[in-house]
Amino acid sequence: MFQLVEDAYEIGASREAILKQYRDFKVIVNSKAEEKQLGRQFEAESGYELYQVIKTAQASDRQTIKLLER
Repeated sequence: MFQLVEDAYEIGASREAILKQYRDFKVIVNSKAEEKQLGRQFEAESGYELYQVIKTAQASDRQTIKLLER
């Protein structure tokens, strides 16, 4: 999941792959609090936001998701 988040910022990632991986991620991490904690930890280490990638993928109809770095 986190590799796809990095890809979404750096080179672009398949929307379908992001959403599928997120569904699989939610099976393992079914607690919203744990998801937020892991997302914050990942952002602190990488500078990339899990939430923004998922939100963008869910709202978009584009095949490739590419976010700009802050």
